[in-house]
Amino acid sequence: MQRSITLNLMHGYAPQPILRVSQYDHGYTVSATIRNGVEPYSIPNDFAVTVEGRKPDQTGYQYNCSFDGDTVTFTIEDQMSVLSGKSVAEVVLYSDGVRAGTANFVICVEPAPLNSDVPISETDIPLIEQAAENAARAERGASLAEASATSAASSAAIASDAATSASGSASSASQSATAAAESANEAEEWADKAEQAAATKGYIWFYIEDGKLYMDRSDTTEVTFYLENGKLYVEEVTQ
Repeated sequence: MQRSITLNLMHGYAPQPILRVSQYDHGYTVSATIRNGVEPYSIPNDFAVTVEGRKPDQTGYQYNCSFDGDTVTFTIEDQMSVLSGKSVAEVVLYSDGVRAGTANFVICVEPAPLNSDVPISETDIPLIEQAAENAARAERGASLAEASATSAASSAAIASDAATSASGSASSASQSATAAAESANEAEEWADKAEQAAATKGYIWFYIEDGKLYMDRSDTTEVTFYLENGKLYVEEVTQ
């Protein structure tokens, strides 16, 4: 079952519409055409829309609405019809959580002949609390995302530094290995030379006479040496 009303965002432009329901009515839908003065008002897609009201005992309610263009649809809930009498209500347009417009009307609840098991009137405003909780969750999620992005960037920088350090270490190791190989080759060459020198044996005979060092008597070459500061120097060679 569906009911239809026309609501106006321009207050005082037209008498407030009256939506008549029976006490304990529940579950049927109301289609409300929204106008701004004489013109239909197409609700932006990023808006949120609720139906809110205050019952005769001053408790309230708030429920989500669906909308398409200038048409808002909501469902009659238990707390909208639990008490007989007139209650003020409005369709509220929200932009980024801020009230951007309201269209007021009156719900007239006619008393039911028989009682119902519907709980006695109570405040039913879940959307305000839910919206605050959702905003807090979104803020926490944004903070966690930012922290994760910072951690990822830091890890990437550390990995880059480690890769650069590893590359430098590999280059140094390669240079050290090359130097070690060259030293080994040089040592091997000197070892060969030492071995060759050790294999070549020769003797030169000297004799000392009058403080002078002479080669073998059969040699006519005379070599004069002197010792100074622990070093042996050749002073004169005569033949």
